Amino acid sequence: MILVCAFYAIAWLPEKIFIFLLGLGVYPTMLHNYLYYVAVLLGFLYICANLMIITIRSCLDVIS
Repeated sequence: MILVCAFYAIAWLPEKIFIFLLGLGVYPTMLHNYLYYVAVLLGFLYICANLMIITIRSCLDVIS
């Protein structure tokens, strides 16, 4: 469970920082738009990887 929580924090932190800066009034340039898309992609990667982590962990628990 610690692995899942740590991966969540690492994957979604860039997107949350970007939104925080946007709230402060730092408006994005074209480069920042691309960085935002990369940050969201990391978040979506977490969603996919989370299923794999939990499935593998459950299979290992059944085997042992």
